[in-house]
Amino acid sequence: MTAAPPAVQDWPASADAALVAAGRHPDPFAILGPHDRGGQRRVTAFDPGAERLWALSGEAVHPLHPVGGAPGVFSGPVAPGPYRIRGEGPGGRRWEHDDPFRFGPVIGEVDEYLLAEGTHLRLWQVLGAHVMRHEGVSGTHFAVWAPNARRVSVVGPFNGWDGRRHPMRSRGSTGVWEIFLPGIGEGAPYKYEILGPDGAVQPLKADPVGFGAEHPPATASVVRDIAGYGWKDAAWMSSRAARNDPTAPVAIYEVHVASWRRIREEGGRPLSWREAAEEIVAYAAALGFTHLELMPVSEHPFDGSWGYQPVGLFAPTIRFGPPHEFRDLVDAAHRAGLGVILDWVPGHFPADAHGLARFDGTHLYEHEDPREGFHPDWNTLIYNYGRREVANFLVANALYWLEEYHVDGLRVDAVASMLYRDYSRPPGGWVRNVHGGRENIEAIAFLRHTNQLVGEQCPQAITIAEESTAFPAARPSGLPIQVTYATVATPAARPSPTMVRASSTDCPRSRMKAPEPVFTSSTSAGVPSAIFLLMIEDAISGIDSTVPVTSRSAYSFLSAGARPGPGEQITAPTSSSSRSRSAGARSARQPGIASSLSRVPPVWPNPRPDNCGTAAPQAATIGASGSVIMSPTPPVECLSTTGRRSAAKSIRSPVAIIAAVQVLSSAASRPRKTIAMASAAICSSPTSPAV
Repeated sequence: MTAAPPAVQDWPASADAALVAAGRHPDPFAILGPHDRGGQRRVTAFDPGAERLWALSGEAVHPLHPVGGAPGVFSGPVAPGPYRIRGEGPGGRRWEHDDPFRFGPVIGEVDEYLLAEGTHLRLWQVLGAHVMRHEGVSGTHFAVWAPNARRVSVVGPFNGWDGRRHPMRSRGSTGVWEIFLPGIGEGAPYKYEILGPDGAVQPLKADPVGFGAEHPPATASVVRDIAGYGWKDAAWMSSRAARNDPTAPVAIYEVHVASWRRIREEGGRPLSWREAAEEIVAYAAALGFTHLELMPVSEHPFDGSWGYQPVGLFAPTIRFGPPHEFRDLVDAAHRAGLGVILDWVPGHFPADAHGLARFDGTHLYEHEDPREGFHPDWNTLIYNYGRREVANFLVANALYWLEEYHVDGLRVDAVASMLYRDYSRPPGGWVRNVHGGRENIEAIAFLRHTNQLVGEQCPQAITIAEESTAFPAARPSGLPIQVTYATVATPAARPSPTMVRASSTDCPRSRMKAPEPVFTSSTSAGVPSAIFLLMIEDAISGIDSTVPVTSRSAYSFLSAGARPGPGEQITAPTSSSSRSRSAGARSARQPGIASSLSRVPPVWPNPRPDNCGTAAPQAATIGASGSVIMSPTPPVECLSTTGRRSAAKSIRSPVAIIAAVQVLSSAASRPRKTIAMASAAICSSPTSPAV
């Protein structure tokens, strides 16, 4: 015999109402909102700032009565149909709003299944904050994965950051919580308040799948409507497969938007996304580059990390503008004939309290054991790639940038730290894999899976691995990553190494030895018909006999405008001191790139080294056959007056040094090969250096 339901006047029970008022009820949707009791529809609402509440249904006004022992909880009978809540506080102040607890779920059964399985490739279409109309009302749907939480609430200025006001609905075994908040729209700051499995309230968390964020040092997520952008890059998208083909010529300009150029007249601020869409795009296109590579654009709390310690993987950083303005940059690049590659960081994340660390009161995204989950070099946390939901989170993020922002490729950062469990760890400071080895099997499986899905879902995009240990499988036959990089030694002060770019077939020596397959000259005069690229920071490398470059200096090459004829030279003094690369850096060389000689110590960021004046002259020569012969050269600050004037045409403030071998056609159709320099790592001035 079942117990009779409580009488209407006894519902909700005082104990349940007290738990709601305390923010501790395990299922607040079972109490709050409309419920049928004894053939009567009753509405229960919680508003701790109200002295009186009414439910407005059509023209009818239904008073809601306080529930004893539960301050702020009101309940009463309400006629069927939509309703709004009217509140009255001290001094007679009144307000009205739609009751969030009268709306049904948004997430459907198929999404639930894929979320529970950890295979939802479009995760961002379900989780995060989505501006929408639901059941005829405008608002925002919030959803977050926190499987071990007792309660999750959306908090923000709209509810006084009070976690008791808007607790979310649990979606059971999926571990996802959701709620639709009517009246909340674009630009609203928000976070999640999470009650952990031990009952403790966690630090307020930003949204892992949030599309926007506040300006640092503020850390809240911001509601951004990313739907409805009017792309104008159809021509690029239709030709992208050919442009990204492994056999196509490529020259990549890597840039850190925050330091490429500063606006001195406005306090030294960086360019906005829209300003970058004009200036950086025009600059790179004029130099003949085929692609821009942007250092990480995801939201990050620490400027000094240059974005390599991201917290908001789905949010273009607000430092330069909202998401649609980042799309303006990509769109402008495409319309100018430039592809866009993003540095992508799935290898680790910072331990900031508002981020992913102990997100739901447990080690949800990271390993619990610090020997697996903590990175000693960077004081960051390492993703648990063996957890299907975490791997799915990262895979979906890769697809998000490729699909939502029309990005053409991803350069995966710090792959070496992902591949090895003992990476930068002392003996006894790491955990062996199931086979007793040092390889991180779960991370390797994640990289393989990501690359496979990118190939299936976005077949015209490219993936690039920044891999510094010559891992034998980091090539198309292995991980497989479509393009690989080999590390070159870099100054310790730099936050992230840039790599020597290898081709999609690891630059087989057969292609490198003969100029004809790599360098052709079938186009009109002055137009590059093929480009082989060296991406560098403080070193360049020889490419067999085709381009016998022996310099290891990062900071001086012939400018694109200086084109000497056969036998002509451009001279410049070089630094009197030099040093050899370490054995460790030498062992990290990519197969197919010739061994280096010595390296001129890089100058960073001083504009003029003291030893420039006494250095011996060096030369770069265009031989009679058109090949380039270049001997060791100095930092660009040491160039002669003529050389400095030429270099001034291609210098910008700090970021990357890129040397490209361009093939040009003259009127006589005789190929000329010049070393072209494009730089953004020369000085720390907020404007272009005076060279």
